[in-house]
Amino acid sequence: MQTLWRYYDWIFLRHARWVLSFFAIVLSVMAVQIPSLRIDASLDSLILEGDAATAYARTIGNRYQGQDFLVLSYQRVRGSLFSDTGLAHLQKIVAELAQMPDVASINSILSVPLIESADMSFVQVARGNLPNLLSPNIDRQKAKQEFLTSPIYKDMLLAPEGNVTAIQVNIRRDQRYHDLLQRRQDMRILRREGQLDDEGFKRLKVAEREFRQYSDQLFARRGDLIRQVRSLRDRERGEATMFLGGIPMIADDITTFVRYDLYVFSAAVLAIITLILIVIFRRLRWVLLPLLICMTTAVFMLGLLVWLGWSLSVVSSNFVVLLLIVTLSMTVHLIVRYREFATAKPKDDQLDLVRHTVRFMLRPCTYMAATTITAFMSLLISGIRPVIDFGWVMTIGICCAFITVFALFPSMLVLLRRSPPQTDEKDLGTFTQYFAQFVERRGLMVIGLGVAIAIVSIVGITQMKVDNRFIDYFDDDTEIYRGMGVIDRKFGGTITMDIVITAPAIEEEDLGDDFGGGDTPLSYWFNRNGIGQVKAIHEYLESIPEVGKVLSLYTTYQLLHRIWGTDLSDLELAFAQRMISADLSGILLAPYLSETHRETRITLRAMETSHDLHHHELIEKIQHHLINDLGMAQENVRLTGALVLYDNVLQSLYRSQILTVGGVFLLIMAMFFICFWSLRLALLGVIPTVISAMAVLGFMGLTGMPLDIMTVTIAAIVIGMGVDNTIHYIYRFRHEHNQHGDYNAAMYRAHATIGHAMYYTTIIIICGFIIFVLSNFTPSVFFGILTAVAMLLALIGALVLLPELLCLFRPFERVIPRKPPAD
Repeated sequence: MQTLWRYYDWIFLRHARWVLSFFAIVLSVMAVQIPSLRIDASLDSLILEGDAATAYARTIGNRYQGQDFLVLSYQRVRGSLFSDTGLAHLQKIVAELAQMPDVASINSILSVPLIESADMSFVQVARGNLPNLLSPNIDRQKAKQEFLTSPIYKDMLLAPEGNVTAIQVNIRRDQRYHDLLQRRQDMRILRREGQLDDEGFKRLKVAEREFRQYSDQLFARRGDLIRQVRSLRDRERGEATMFLGGIPMIADDITTFVRYDLYVFSAAVLAIITLILIVIFRRLRWVLLPLLICMTTAVFMLGLLVWLGWSLSVVSSNFVVLLLIVTLSMTVHLIVRYREFATAKPKDDQLDLVRHTVRFMLRPCTYMAATTITAFMSLLISGIRPVIDFGWVMTIGICCAFITVFALFPSMLVLLRRSPPQTDEKDLGTFTQYFAQFVERRGLMVIGLGVAIAIVSIVGITQMKVDNRFIDYFDDDTEIYRGMGVIDRKFGGTITMDIVITAPAIEEEDLGDDFGGGDTPLSYWFNRNGIGQVKAIHEYLESIPEVGKVLSLYTTYQLLHRIWGTDLSDLELAFAQRMISADLSGILLAPYLSETHRETRITLRAMETSHDLHHHELIEKIQHHLINDLGMAQENVRLTGALVLYDNVLQSLYRSQILTVGGVFLLIMAMFFICFWSLRLALLGVIPTVISAMAVLGFMGLTGMPLDIMTVTIAAIVIGMGVDNTIHYIYRFRHEHNQHGDYNAAMYRAHATIGHAMYYTTIIIICGFIIFVLSNFTPSVFFGILTAVAMLLALIGALVLLPELLCLFRPFERVIPRKPPAD
């Protein structure tokens, strides 16, 4: 250690200018990288590598040629939608949309084929070349009625009131993107199975880089398309009211929110830090020095992420604010200790003061960094991709913060003149000692309150839930919220789910005519028996209040029945399947039937705005009905789609919360034991912080506030950052106890010294988290408020509950009877 100290002294104190020059060069290199920072709000950023449900959803999407699309609701400001003027303006909008890059096709009331209102026979319909609303001699009222009542078009193109229509902008399927994705997935599977050699790992690295680069280009093009659609919408506000929706728009908007939060929150936190430092220290050096250290850490980490090729997700984008707070916390503790030494040692020169400060604070700050890193590393076992990424980013970030603080603080401070003794902390010292007086006089009350809060919190935690509506993630004035509301209310729901039913094995097939008829069918599903099974599922789904539009082979059968004028036999269904043109088959059969895989697909859209929608309950209810009530084999029924994937993420939150809280508790306990070599002290040290984290989680459970991908990290963050206060307090308490041998005196002295440093840092932390209320992303708002409250509780626990526990259980070797301190 003495050798290391000599090297440290020689580098950072004797050659401070060289250190600062080195950091300036490194910082310049890293700052250049920041404009290339990637922010990923796609599905890929939420799902763990190798997730089976995601792989199956992609397989089904490829099999049925699923493509991304935008939905633009259109309502005339004046006049009727079906008037000449209304249709002409709608035609203008559709034409401009069709000319935009990456648009494959447009579905609207102008372009979809009119099947029923065209007064054509089935043979004429089957041959294709069907008219649309713009064709000559089309009765617009009949067409309108078809849009409102057709099994296919109902709740898809025209709202029940008949005055709002939906324009579906189908985005061209980028085959290169899917090929690169599949190539990357195949190689990752080989890696997981241990089948990659050195050359294979190189190919995997190339595949990941190529996919990342191409996906960035693709999402940039999608963003450009969305901006063009919005520009068109804004230009036409005088003629029509339009709302934009769709998964690509939501992903693009979330990316915009995250980028906004990243830069605006960082700037706001720096402004608040500046203001608080001015109020607390009232000297320019104690304002500029922490700001420079904080900014250096943030810029270095952002540049490092770009250099490593990492991207930020919805969760990990908050790391800058947390990193600024952690860096500032360490810096403030160093400043406070330096000022104490400057007052206590008036004859020491600047070099000695800086040396004393660094040597005294290195150990507690090392403990602090180690325990905070440990807390964030507990997120690595969460099983949620963005939470794991957040854990890694913060782990690396805190390491960088620790190095930066103990490199730049002494190097910059040693070049400045000696700070004069400070006398402006007397009032604050008196303020923090009010807590000590309360502990001395109301010790049993403190213990009782702690136990009561813990019990109530445990009751609340047992009532925690995870199911929440995706729409609640956004403010009601955002376009995502308004667009989803319009689509839900007028066009049959937003979030989709697919039910894929595979036919039984050949020997188990029963091709009897349960639906009525007896002709030999062409396939298992497109016959009266198969459609009868689909009908039972279809009608059950339509009976569920929170389910909107349902599409299946039964939809196709209903349409054929209306054209045919009677029930169709198996022979007629087989004839229809052979006769239908390729274009019409792409609408009536291909989305719902795969003869190759002997399966049928039923799609539904859930009403995301419905307060009765509980994703997991809906999935379980549907599975139970198919398997138990309809008697389908469990292995032949698969549910997939956006709703299922979203529910998988939600359900993993509760398991993640248990794992992270349990993990962080055990890891922090272990770190405390390593730091202080006392199991009793380790237990006492974690109690106040754990109770503060439990209090917030209990409050969420008692108030019915669900967990989400942001709030699931609160416990680990609070314990990780809150335990910093307890480490500094215990370390100083032990130092004062060793000096005086009196627990009560040690408590008062610890409150008067390290107590106000804890107060400073916690106020800064709370203000930093309160900034999150400015976010458009509701989980970030709740995350900021709840974490701020938890950090306040952690401070109170460290200044009230912790000293009472130390005085009550006396974990240090010298035990002196407790008595009031001498005046």
